[in-house]
Amino acid sequence: MYRRVCLVVAFALCTSAGCSGCGKPPGAGEDTEQGRRLKELYDNRVALPVHVEGDPPLDFEPVRIDRNDKDGKGFYQAHLSWEYTAKDKSLADYLKNRIQRNTHELNTSFGRVSAFRLHVVYGTADADDLDVPLDDQRSRVPLPRFCATEKPKAVAVTLTAATWFEDEVVTVCLPRAPGEGRVVARKLVLVAPGDLPIRFEDLPLDIENGSSGHVNWRLVGEPSGLARRLADLTESNPRTAGRDVKSIRLQFRYRDGFGRPLAEENALLDLTSGQGTIALSGLRHSEAIGSVAVRGVSVTWKERATRVVLTK
Repeated sequence: MYRRVCLVVAFALCTSAGCSGCGKPPGAGEDTEQGRRLKELYDNRVALPVHVEGDPPLDFEPVRIDRNDKDGKGFYQAHLSWEYTAKDKSLADYLKNRIQRNTHELNTSFGRVSAFRLHVVYGTADADDLDVPLDDQRSRVPLPRFCATEKPKAVAVTLTAATWFEDEVVTVCLPRAPGEGRVVARKLVLVAPGDLPIRFEDLPLDIENGSSGHVNWRLVGEPSGLARRLADLTESNPRTAGRDVKSIRLQFRYRDGFGRPLAEENALLDLTSGQGTIALSGLRHSEAIGSVAVRGVSVTWKERATRVVLTK
């Protein structure tokens, strides 16, 4: 089983990881209930050993508590240090193999492992789920819920999931018939290619000193319909299956009233917002424009992160 996850992973909130804006050190202040419990363990040099559930090749040091001082007050935070111990393959390869054993719905020919998740329990009502970036073979991560409601009785860690990350993909548009924009009653009516659900506002051309060159647009219909139509408009690519669309680059080719070319330019539409404004320099001198052919150039598909639960 797997599920999509947000691309931005936050290890701890301001209260536990510190706040660069306010200058607060990481951890709980000694004037809080959690801080007092952490201080007691720190003063008594308690370092709880870590039990690892299952047999992942990960080694954990006993949990350590750090103290930082600010304005005469102590702030305490527990940390979990881990190290990958296998010698025959990298941590990325180990996690990739685990992902392949647990799902057949991902194409692991593209992408990479970007993070893994540790579930940490303390023998109390408190627990932490830590998303650890795959930056190295070892690291040290904070435990925000350590001592949150009571002092831990034991520490046990389970490797529960890994995140498969795929970068953005750009696909080239096929040579299809353009959307044919016309000048009607001195208003430019633009049409998107391939029956795409993109609607342009009519642009008055009889403006002093020419057109403003700014055209508003919006999406209509369901996002899934947009993705299907863009897939039909672009070169086939297995990496785009099931992805959301980020943007499309369109070409605007200006012609006079006799169909003769005047100029052309490209514009990028950020489709994530559902609407926007594009600047078209070719419209600033609009007295000669009779029609505009709008073609697709390329489509950018969003990056994707999929969290896979590791049960095998």
